[in-house]
Amino acid sequence: MTNISIITAMGSRGSLKIPSLKDKRIAIVSTYVPRKCGIGAYTKDLANNLNLLNPARPVEIIAMDGEDENHTLVYPSEVNTVICQNQWQDYVNAAAHINSSIIDLVIVQHEFGIFGGSNGALVVDFVKLIKKPVIITFHTILQNPNDTQRRIINQLSKKAQKIFVMLPSAVDTLVKIYQVSRSKVEVIPLGTPNFSFLTDNLELKVKFGLKNKIVMSSINFVSKGKGFEHVIQALPGIIKRCPNFIYLIIGQTHPVVLKREGEIYRTSLEEQVKALGLQNNVKFINKYVSAEEAHEYIQLSDFYITPYDSLEQISSASLSYAIASGKICISTAFRYASENLSGGRGYLVSEKNSQEIAEAILHGLVNPIQAATMRQKCYSTGRLMVWPKVAYQHLEVFNNVLQRQSKKAIVSYPKIEYIKKMTDKVGIFEHSYDTQINYKEGYATDDNARALIVALLHKNYILASTYLGFLERAEKKGYMYCDKKITGEWDGKPSLDDHFGRSVWAVCAASLSENQGIKRRAVLLLDKFFPVIDKLKYLRPKAFCLIGLSLLLTNELSEYSSKISSLSRSLAFDLINAFEGSSSPGWLWFEDVLNYDNARLPQALLAYANKLGDNKANEVGLTTMNFLIDQTYDIKAKCFRFIGSNGWFRQDQTKAIDDEQPLDAAATTAALIEAYQSTEKYYYLELAEKSFAWYHGDNVFKQPLYNPVKASVYDGLGKNLGTTGVSKNQGAESILSYHLAFFALTKAQNIYKKVIKSIHIEKKNISLLTRDFSNEANTDNSCIIIE
Repeated sequence: MTNISIITAMGSRGSLKIPSLKDKRIAIVSTYVPRKCGIGAYTKDLANNLNLLNPARPVEIIAMDGEDENHTLVYPSEVNTVICQNQWQDYVNAAAHINSSIIDLVIVQHEFGIFGGSNGALVVDFVKLIKKPVIITFHTILQNPNDTQRRIINQLSKKAQKIFVMLPSAVDTLVKIYQVSRSKVEVIPLGTPNFSFLTDNLELKVKFGLKNKIVMSSINFVSKGKGFEHVIQALPGIIKRCPNFIYLIIGQTHPVVLKREGEIYRTSLEEQVKALGLQNNVKFINKYVSAEEAHEYIQLSDFYITPYDSLEQISSASLSYAIASGKICISTAFRYASENLSGGRGYLVSEKNSQEIAEAILHGLVNPIQAATMRQKCYSTGRLMVWPKVAYQHLEVFNNVLQRQSKKAIVSYPKIEYIKKMTDKVGIFEHSYDTQINYKEGYATDDNARALIVALLHKNYILASTYLGFLERAEKKGYMYCDKKITGEWDGKPSLDDHFGRSVWAVCAASLSENQGIKRRAVLLLDKFFPVIDKLKYLRPKAFCLIGLSLLLTNELSEYSSKISSLSRSLAFDLINAFEGSSSPGWLWFEDVLNYDNARLPQALLAYANKLGDNKANEVGLTTMNFLIDQTYDIKAKCFRFIGSNGWFRQDQTKAIDDEQPLDAAATTAALIEAYQSTEKYYYLELAEKSFAWYHGDNVFKQPLYNPVKASVYDGLGKNLGTTGVSKNQGAESILSYHLAFFALTKAQNIYKKVIKSIHIEKKNISLLTRDFSNEANTDNSCIIIE
């Protein structure tokens, strides 16, 4: 993974969009697990992946029961309402619930057979009752509909704000046959898991008792029209050439068919197998398999076949999975298969044609090089279908439909002028009030350490040299003085407290500077720090040191690599030990109190783990980060509310919520970015954006702490700080924390942009960084856009 910790976008400038957590509530009307239905399984996957992108407002499900279920199924908690398909009052009740609830948008998963009335016509009257925006996903679009079917599609399309289909050709059908406006239709692929490309599936074959077998499979409800008999008829010639070939027909008989006809079709298949002497080469797995089982069966297969008789079908989950797994795919040329297997990605055969099926299988067996090429092409096609991309495309449309984009507040890029104003030839002063620098309070070492990193980010090497000089003069035998008076005297004795840890962090960053003079001086100072780092007593300086040293892991300074690795491991071990000694089921933290700069502790472990892949450090880092989120994100206020400095939060005592500090917003932003890097879960990046937005008024007082005119930051937020709740002090700590958070988030959003591109997501109107400014010249007229 790309390293975020160092915030290496040194000097990069550009627009940064900081959206708030979306507070949209999506409801999906569909069949749903545990009902045995492919659309229900699809909806479960869609809901899960939407929730990963929009965790603040989980998807609500309105489940469709068939006549056989009739309110007897036990649904999971996301199902709040159930409609029995032929009971009109259920539809009325569900519409009333939607209209009176906080649901913002409804998606109807449409298939003719899952709604009541002639051809499922009750769905039309149902959507007419809904007063919220509606999107329709059509899973079947008939090219030769009867009058009722045509009317249903037409009326649903008129009601819908948007229509989702899974194939480009389905758009043409809607336009030509149903007179639907082309602009209303969006093509979004059927989602698939992000399968690995297996070159060896022996382990799975052994698990299922198929060792040394060449496996071909089909997963579907068993019923007439699925074409299984034509595959069976094709097998005798295959078996002569390849006796270890086996065909798995996986799935139970369709419940509706079972009720109406019993097992007539399955029995006929079993008799056909017996008549052809294929009992050892065709295996029926007569059950409804879970999604996990389906994934494993597909992964263990060498061939996958969908031999449907009808060419109308515009989706097939199992074929999508096989494509995304990179299997040798054979299919009749129904619409979904034709569009996804053309161009040499698979074998397309005529319907009800056993000879062509046999020829396709044999070709795949005797031409392994061509078959391998097909597999690679299929797998590449599958990258376009993975669930993160598909869910993201859904959310983009939701945003457009709801038209709830917040007004954009434009603030200046964080200029360095106020930092310059607070700096003299010695270093940066600790305090200012309104427009006046408080010279009498002197200088703080930890502020000059922060300022060194910020100056490097701005590529202002004159300032960086000043701050590095301050740190050089503060050092004595590896220890650091904490404060310097305006008279030039050091206050107190040198020590190894927080200011020491921040100094190590800053000097580590400076040792990677492009400026060779800065780099040489930083390395010399770092060499003085190494002998005393293992003498640290307190957690925060240990965490600050670990964040700094993690910048150097797998980087330069090869002459110090052994020392850096050893110290890093020791510091990570100390933090983990502290967690294990202090934590309990209700208190997942390193000590018995939450006070200041809390997020730097999990950040340190995650930064270390992200560099070296330490699973234990990563586990503790994520556990404590999640605990901290729980304690500081106010769900009702929909913003962060950091631990107050007027009492902190000690275990089993009341949490202080007054006098929030900017340094906590910066620490939380950076730590969440490390969590995002570790997990690649967008949830953490969005929370990082939310944490940064705290500076711009996304807080309980709805007051900005960032002053765009002076490029300064106010020191705190609390009810005792005047009528606005904002402190008038503007200290170096607060101003520098803002710059650190800004650059960290800029870097993270650039990485997010690259991750999205890596799975081929086309981003239209993306609400994150819209340009890559890393190669642009430094200017001072850029902006931050906060939504």
